[in-house]
Amino acid sequence: MKFFTACLFIFISNLSIEASPLIAVASNFSHTMKEIVKLYEREHGVQLQISLGSTGSLYSQIRNGAPFDAFFSADTSTVEKLSADKLTIDSSRFTYASGKIAFICPSCKRVENWKDVATSLKGKVAIANPKLAPYGRAAKQALVKNDLFNDVTSKLVYGNNIGSTYQYIRTGNSSSGFVAKSLLIADKVDTNTYQEISEGDYDPIEQECIILKRSKFKNEMKHFFIFLKSKKVKDMIKTFGYKVSENV
Repeated sequence: MKFFTACLFIFISNLSIEASPLIAVASNFSHTMKEIVKLYEREHGVQLQISLGSTGSLYSQIRNGAPFDAFFSADTSTVEKLSADKLTIDSSRFTYASGKIAFICPSCKRVENWKDVATSLKGKVAIANPKLAPYGRAAKQALVKNDLFNDVTSKLVYGNNIGSTYQYIRTGNSSSGFVAKSLLIADKVDTNTYQEISEGDYDPIEQECIILKRSKFKNEMKHFFIFLKSKKVKDMIKTFGYKVSENV
C-alpha cells in the first residue's frame, strides 16, 4: 500500500510538472524572471516553471530535445542559431532586455577605477566562461579592449554561467570579478563596491526570447510574451538595471 501511494504521488507530481510551461532562462535574468513570473501567476492564474543556465548550455539542451516551451537567451546569436535549426517560432522573437556588466570587489571600500583594481588586487578574478555565456564574452572584450587581458589571465577563474561566477565572488573564492549588473541590484549590493563597465568596452548585450516549435503550450507562451511587452513589466525589468526598447 505504501509503495502504491508513493508511486501515485510520483505520477501526480510528474503530471503537475508536465501540465505547466517550462521556460529556459539565461542566469543573468534569474531574479528578474522570478519576479515577472510571480506577477503573471498572480494576475493570470497560470503556473510557469523556470530552468536556469548559461545561454550556451541551454542551447545544447534544446538541441538535444529538452522539453522547454520558450527560451530567454542572453544574446541574439544563439536565438539565430536555433532559428536556423528550424526549432523556433520566428514570429515570436523579440529583444526583451539589454544587459550591462559590472566589476565588483566586495572587500574594497570604493571601486573608482576597475582597471586598477583588477590588475593590482591579489586573488582570483571571476568571469563567466566566454564560450558559454554572453556576459563572459563581454567581460573578456572589456579586458582585451583595455589591454588588460594578458595582465590578469593567470588570475582568471571561469564560472559555467554568470550565476555561478557571482557565487565565486560571494563565497570569497574570488576576490573580484565581472558579473551582470542586474544580479548586484537584485542582491542589494553596496554600490561603492562595484563599478559599471563602460558600454563602449564591449558589444551590446541584446537579449532575445523566442517560443520553441516543440512547445505544447504555444498559446500560453504567446499570452506570456504579450504580458512581457506591457509597460508594467518593462518598468520592472528596468529596475534591475536593464535597458528595454519602448518600441517592442
